[in-house]
Parts: sequence; C-alpha cells; structure tokens
Amino acid sequence: MIYAAYGSNMNIEQMKYRCPESKIIGNGKLKGWKLVFNVYADVIKGETDDVVPVVCWDIAESDWDRLDIYEGFPIYYVKETVEIVLDDGRNEKGIVYVMADDRKGLCLPYREYLKVCLQGYKDNGIDVQPLYEALKYTRDNSQQGQ
Repeated sequence: MIYAAYGSNMNIEQMKYRCPESKIIGNGKLKGWKLVFNVYADVIKGETDDVVPVVCWDIAESDWDRLDIYEGFPIYYVKETVEIVLDDGRNEKGIVYVMADDRKGLCLPYREYLKVCLQGYKDNGIDVQPLYEALKYTRDNSQQGQ
C-alpha cells in the first residue's frame, strides 16, 4: 500500500536512511485535510477545499517496522487509510500517519525539524507555500504564549 508522507518523511535523504529499500512513486494530494503542527507535522480533517501535498512512497515490507518505530506507532501516531489523488490524476488508497487523539493540539515546530520538512518539499519539487500556511495556521490557532 502507498504511504503518503506530508512532513519530514518528504525528505529524500532522511528516508534513504530510514527506509533504504523503499522508493518514491510520485507526488500527490490529500483533499479535505489540513496540514498543522504539534511540534511535528500532523494532518487533521479539514474543509472540502483544503489540500495537503504529499510524497507517495512504495514502502518495502522490510521498512515498515523501521518507519513505525520512527513515527512512534501506535502511541504517538496512528495509521489511517486515506484517498490520495496522485499528480497524474489517479485516485489511490494509501496510509498516512496522524497523531493519536490524545496527542492532538497545535504547537509550532522546532527550527531544525522545519528545515528537514522544507528540504523535503524542495527535494520533490513541491511549492513550499502550504508549509508556510500551516505554520501561520498553527501560530494563529495555538495556545502558545497565552
């Protein structure tokens, strides 16, 4: 099954280390989802016009355990099956990691984490504007500093 990465796992160098047997399929979108931060990236159900760009990976069977460990599955993140619209127009089912319900919240990311995410967008030729929009949304809607 396709894995849809929306945060630091868009970063090719990081994924080469973490999932050395896996391959990029291409880019896609999660429609009806919103990218936010709770220190790390997360996706939440959004409005119908919300879109999250993703990098789609064919995760080798031997790499799933490593990826699960990195994502803190099932304590920090859980897996959800979603519909992905690939850039070639096809719709595919895939897996996305979403923060467990008891972890939900909004909190700006660490600078170094954000740099890794930003490089992932650039690695895959994805416009970085949605990443900045997620930062603004998180800043405007978080309880930080209040």
